[in-house]
Amino acid sequence: MFRSEQLSLDRKLLLPLLILPVFFVLKLTSLSGQQLEVVGYSASDNQISMIPLWQSGSNAVMNNTSGADLTNCESGLDPTAYDLQGNIEVKLVIRITSTSAGTNNFQLRTHDGTTESFPIVNTDNWTFSSTQSGLVAVSQWKDFAAGTNPTEIHLYGWVDAGSTNFNSPYLMVRPNR
Repeated sequence: MFRSEQLSLDRKLLLPLLILPVFFVLKLTSLSGQQLEVVGYSASDNQISMIPLWQSGSNAVMNNTSGADLTNCESGLDPTAYDLQGNIEVKLVIRITSTSAGTNNFQLRTHDGTTESFPIVNTDNWTFSSTQSGLVAVSQWKDFAAGTNPTEIHLYGWVDAGSTNFNSPYLMVRPNR
């Protein structure tokens, strides 16, 4: 048991630890040798991480007319950083700089070394909002029982005809609520 005079901590130092979306172990030792150990997840269910998927500095071009992983649009994910069983929610956001396609189809493809899945698909409710110089495509939040294995994540897509230039796609992740 700690009394305030035995362990003096600056609350500003602890605050960032209480809003991390990851599982954490915090072990502090006072000058008298006593220890305070905090193990677990933050109680907040509205924490969001953003994982960049584009691995290059210029626009990507999507001109394939059948589904495929889009070049250099991948990353990794440890779902247990959000939930012990890997139950998370995911959402894609993609900046489209130009398109001559009638239909742009984007999906999230994952693979944990054993199982492939598509937690976000082209038939989900997507919004395509016009901007000053293009569009922003945003998927809906989707539940994803990712499991406990680290997984590859890939932006997967195709167009009906023509081509689409895009950059800065990222995946938003949060604990399942």
